[in-house]
Amino acid sequence: MPGKIWSVTGLVVLAQREGVRGSAAAASAVAFQALVLGTGVAVVAGATPGATSGLRLAIGLLVALASLGVLVWGPTARWVGRVMNAEAPLNPLPLSAVGLSGALMVAGWVTYGFAFWLFIRGLLPDAQLSIATAAGAFTLSYILGTLALFAPGGIGVREVVLVSLLTPSLGSGGALAASIGSRVLLTVTEAGAALLSVALVRRSTAEGSPESP
Repeated sequence: MPGKIWSVTGLVVLAQREGVRGSAAAASAVAFQALVLGTGVAVVAGATPGATSGLRLAIGLLVALASLGVLVWGPTARWVGRVMNAEAPLNPLPLSAVGLSGALMVAGWVTYGFAFWLFIRGLLPDAQLSIATAAGAFTLSYILGTLALFAPGGIGVREVVLVSLLTPSLGSGGALAASIGSRVLLTVTEAGAALLSVALVRRSTAEGSPESP
């Protein structure tokens, strides 16, 4: 099964366990991926417009807007809901929710980019790299890794993109070290966050359950 399908399927399954309808969970997963793509394209266009062609950025933005439009516009949202679950139609996404989610996603990309810049400064203190270049390179590598359905977590794709974008500023050796180090850092922090979340949920469940007689 393609790597990206695992994460989307996992998101839907976990949402269903919390009582969310399958159709709504699947629609939210699609909307989330569209927001990742659309806001990521916007950040790349603003931070490093020369990182890739304008046509590719425009296509990515159109795909994201079209995907969100299907879920925002009432007739298409209800049609998708009937196809997925005729007994429980899908309500269209409120524009306010999409707008707020998009703003938070952009803030997330900026935070990721700044963290990546700090990481490179710590790894290569003499590196001459702007925050904008670091943010654009990280974001583009992330969204291309997301679009690479065959690669779990975008592994391989992200690293190649980062090396190609960072080599002019860091040299080939520095760019390779930054890309590999970023992968290790992301893996450790994401796994740590997941383990912490599981521990907190289990503790909350244990505290909320009635005591055995």
